[in-house]
Amino acid sequence: MWASGNEINGFGPELTEILQDQGHRVGLACDQGLVMNGRTINKAPSANWQSGRNCLINKNLDTLVMQVKASTILSEGLPFDRSSLAIITSLGSMDGLDEWDILTKEQHFSVMRTVIDLVLGSGYAVVNADEVSLLPLKELCDGKVIWISATPDNPVVDEHVKNGGMAVVNAQGELRFLGNRAEQENRLPIPLKESATNPTKALALAAAGWAMDVPHNLLRADIRQRY
Repeated sequence: MWASGNEINGFGPELTEILQDQGHRVGLACDQGLVMNGRTINKAPSANWQSGRNCLINKNLDTLVMQVKASTILSEGLPFDRSSLAIITSLGSMDGLDEWDILTKEQHFSVMRTVIDLVLGSGYAVVNADEVSLLPLKELCDGKVIWISATPDNPVVDEHVKNGGMAVVNAQGELRFLGNRAEQENRLPIPLKESATNPTKALALAAAGWAMDVPHNLLRADIRQRY
């Protein structure tokens, strides 16, 4: 249910913990290892087809959180046909992709768009609006896009919100939820600590929690504790 072109270090485990707090039985397959229902199965890098498949066929799990990289898509494919949520903050590194004749940014984009192509019509894609290379992804998503931005005045975000879309931005040291749905749900801003070193990670986590219907008071408390 989750994929990222360039997983921010630690993001997968944090999202997993939030979902587990909501009662989900989660399998996590990422570079940090393979974890099922909070139990570490493998500490070796596990962002691969087999680990994801093992989670999907496990009857004790109902949710898969998986890191997706271009090399995995090209060498193995993905173990799922559709997803409820995709998160992509950048295209990631092209190191090693020449093995599959991926030599340009355009080719790299064509590979990584896969994570957006697989989002269900009822699902969400969390996309970084500050990365120009990712902007075309909006038109490729069957579900709803939640833009995230490190600034409060990103023109792409402004236009999206004016047209009824959803967004999360960092404004004066706090995460602000934008759009009609945010107003209806009274999603209050989440202040970040002055020492927060990775606001993009916090933005992505806030948007993902929103997409997964995590109650705002719980999401707010979790992010404030971490960031």
